[in-house]
Amino acid sequence: MAAEGSLTVAWEASDPDGDDLHCWLEYSADGGQTWETIVSNVRGTSYTLQAWEVPGSDHALVRMRATDGVRTSVDVSDATFVVAKKPPVVGILGAHGPLTLAPDTYLDLRGLGADLDGGTLRGSALVWTSDRDGILGTGETVRLERLSPGLHRITLVGTDRDGQTATAETTLVVL
Repeated sequence: MAAEGSLTVAWEASDPDGDDLHCWLEYSADGGQTWETIVSNVRGTSYTLQAWEVPGSDHALVRMRATDGVRTSVDVSDATFVVAKKPPVVGILGAHGPLTLAPDTYLDLRGLGADLDGGTLRGSALVWTSDRDGILGTGETVRLERLSPGLHRITLVGTDRDGQTATAETTLVVL
C-alpha cells in the first residue's frame, strides 16, 4: 500500500562522549541512487513528514546522518517502501477568460506544467486544444490564430511520466 498521509521516521542516536549531535533526514525516490535532504538539524528521535512533501516512488528509502562535528554515522531504512505518486499541476499564465481575439490577429498563450514526482513538463507533455478546432499545438507556448469564429474553451493538458494528467482551461471569443 502506498503512503499517502503522514510518514513518521524514528531513530536512536547517541555520542559516546556526550557531544551534541546534528542530524539530517534524507529521502531517496530511486532506491538509494540519489538523495535529497528533507530536514537538517533535526532535534529529537523522530520526524513526521507528509507524503505530499516528497516525490512518489515504488522504491523509496530514508536515511539519517548524525555527526558530532568530527565523526559521522549514517543509517538507511531497512527496506524500500512505496509513496503514492502525485498528479502533475498545470496552469495557463495570464489568461483569465473570457479573452477576445479580433479577426486577423493572434494571441500567444503560455502555460506551465510540473511533474511533482520529477520536474518540469515540456514539449509534447503539454497539449493545447480548442473544443471547436481541436489540437492547437504542444509545448509551453501556443499561438492562437486563424481560429473559427465563436466561443472556444481552450484547454492545456499536462501528462507526467506516469501517465497522470492535469488540465487548465480558459475561454476565448473569436470575433
